Amino acid sequence: MQFFIEPPKVKTTGEGIAIAVLVKNEAASIGEWLRFHHAAGVDTFILYDDGSTDATITTAYDAVGPDALIVIPWAQRIQDAAHERAIHSQGLAFAHAIGNFRQDFRWMGFIDIDEFLFPTQANSLPKALANLAHVDNILLPWQMFGRQGFAETPDHILPNYVQRYRDPFEAKVKGVLNFKCLVNPSKVTKAYIHGFETNSNQTIWNAAGKEFLFSAHRSPEFAKAAMLQLNHYYIKSDAQLVEKTDKGSIGDSTFTSAFKTRSNRKKMLLSRLSEIEHDMIEDRQIIDFCARAGIDYPPTKQSKIG
Repeated sequence: MQFFIEPPKVKTTGEGIAIAVLVKNEAASIGEWLRFHHAAGVDTFILYDDGSTDATITTAYDAVGPDALIVIPWAQRIQDAAHERAIHSQGLAFAHAIGNFRQDFRWMGFIDIDEFLFPTQANSLPKALANLAHVDNILLPWQMFGRQGFAETPDHILPNYVQRYRDPFEAKVKGVLNFKCLVNPSKVTKAYIHGFETNSNQTIWNAAGKEFLFSAHRSPEFAKAAMLQLNHYYIKSDAQLVEKTDKGSIGDSTFTSAFKTRSNRKKMLLSRLSEIEHDMIEDRQIIDFCARAGIDYPPTKQSKIG
């Protein structure tokens, strides 16, 4: 579902970087995610809380403090009565973030709690983005990471995940290649989970600052010379595969239950995971970035299966 957004009447551009994210019961992982991105140069996190019943929000405040957080309750389930169509909670949250906070930031990122955004060469996101001042709408392809042999999910992403799918642009399974966005919020005219529109046209940029049309973003050319990388830790262990199968997607409701069954969800997860894990290469880009930026992480890996 896409959301049209009226351009602002007064075109002002703020400063700094914000990330908007929808969360639910992420106490085990949100601390590392927030600390990493804060250290990388993100100023503000707009957390849309989808009815968490664990310590997600408390952990968030402990991780980065109240000045870096905007927390918004977001547990509603809404359906368009005329068309009997569920209104996508995450898409609506992203549109809300643009509509209400666009004037405060130069950049707004729209990613998930299992995705880590970082520069491939610079030692901070602001320094990388300083080279992309001409850009309004960056599409970031997922770099997909699988279980790495873990039976149980480690306490931390870093440094435990260094094997990723070789080339998502060669994927034969739908959903392995996908994108998230980093945009100039003052220019957004349409919001969607995996692609925004800016300036009421189809112009997008890759993470090297090269201009494309939206229809060309699935070409391997789009990923060349990227200054930014988005790691997606899709399934982190055997245990998380079971959890994701049982939990379903964030925002699921009685409105979506007819077509988002457990069996369909399991089939989808296994299909994507099999594609990711059948052809993997080492990728230590995020580890190298931490070394450049002076970001600490636990020094040893935890035990794997076997």
